[in-house]
Amino acid sequence: MEQRYYFGKLGEYGPYRKQINGWPHEGDVMRDFREKQGISPEMMAHRYGEALANLGEQERPAKTQFTSRWICKMEAENQIPMDFTRRRILINILGIPPALLGLTSLEEILPRSLAEILSGEAATPHSAPTALKDHSPINLDTYTTQIRIFWMLNETSQAYHVLDLVRATIEHLETLEKQSAGNLQRNVRELLYSYYRLVCRVYRDRMEFPSAYHYANLAVRVTKYLERNDLIATALYARGVVRLAWGEHGNKVVSNGMSELNHEKLKEALGDFDRAFPLAGPQLQGLILLSKSNVQGFLRASATDITIAARTMDRAGKFVWTEEKSPDFYSNILQHGAAHGLSEEQYLVESAMTLNAIGRSDLAIETFETLERLDAKKRRGKDQTRHYARIEVVEAKAYLQTKEYALATYKATSAFLVLRDIYSLENIAPLQTITNSLLESPYRNQKEVKKLAQMLTSFYQPSREKKQ
Repeated sequence: MEQRYYFGKLGEYGPYRKQINGWPHEGDVMRDFREKQGISPEMMAHRYGEALANLGEQERPAKTQFTSRWICKMEAENQIPMDFTRRRILINILGIPPALLGLTSLEEILPRSLAEILSGEAATPHSAPTALKDHSPINLDTYTTQIRIFWMLNETSQAYHVLDLVRATIEHLETLEKQSAGNLQRNVRELLYSYYRLVCRVYRDRMEFPSAYHYANLAVRVTKYLERNDLIATALYARGVVRLAWGEHGNKVVSNGMSELNHEKLKEALGDFDRAFPLAGPQLQGLILLSKSNVQGFLRASATDITIAARTMDRAGKFVWTEEKSPDFYSNILQHGAAHGLSEEQYLVESAMTLNAIGRSDLAIETFETLERLDAKKRRGKDQTRHYARIEVVEAKAYLQTKEYALATYKATSAFLVLRDIYSLENIAPLQTITNSLLESPYRNQKEVKKLAQMLTSFYQPSREKKQ
């Protein structure tokens, strides 16, 4: 794919392809400004022809009738008229800065180098167009490729070992955000949103909730600058999920594996979900309702509360497949809150979590039986190890609550062996609670239970010794 560059001292224009002479690809410029103005090719052809027809006799060309196809060809093949009068007409119609169509010196639109922007140094003059290559090393495609790889890594395993690199990139982009403008600044903010979300997810998985919450807040902040409701909604949802996990597990779980409900955090999660819902698309609205029903289950204090949680869960079912999701997992994460959107599989898993929370684990088991009958094409690939281990955790809890201790032990052990390898503390924590219950059950003397308890003790021992 041909490289694209940002023009303007602060990168406010672009990204556009670069011509051999160093100027921006004028067809890219024209299309960019036309689309920003909301002008169709047909409308552009009419306005351009009308402006030419109104010129004086000496300046008026023979042809003043143009088609949308001709406009598209101008843009695609970089066939912008060489005549300055015609270029000024394009500038007036589309509001294009004259420099971008060659009506000034090239130096006026050369972007400062990344090093200059980051150091705050003034741009130095360059005398030749060939200097543009040295003056435009800001290639955001590199950052986009990197974050996509890291998100995929975190989906299939975990991205903690690249966290230092991710945070260093964030510092780099934050400085660039402050010292850029226009399109470059906007695109940097979109990247920052994605990087913030990833770091938030990594810290949440490791149950470092204050750090996860910090980056979730940064994601909310940057989406407000972008003024995109879909991203604002997803950022609020992500922050709500952090508060939900924090509320479900409390602060002591990292050191001893014991969870304790934090009602304040759970209520704060509900606030984020309520603010996100009206801004969200159907896929995300369904996920929000599922998370909300989970919180309502944890906060239940009466039979009425249980009914409310169940109804919220049922409402979420109406949003399954109600919106076409992108085949691109990365776009789904950023816009719909999850890599696969609200699929039938996702709905069944999240529903089982709510059913466990409201004490209807018998129905949760029926939900998993439905999940097993689901067409394989509707389920995630087998490389999604974290996802399938998480399902086993929820299953183990359901079997425990229905007193099927052997199955609970089997599912908990299977999940732990996977989650231990990827160090997913958020999903391991419930296994400690399940194991403690098994040790108090009639099944406590079984060797499988004792082995599971021993593995968990060994896993948490370093944290306990460090605390002492």
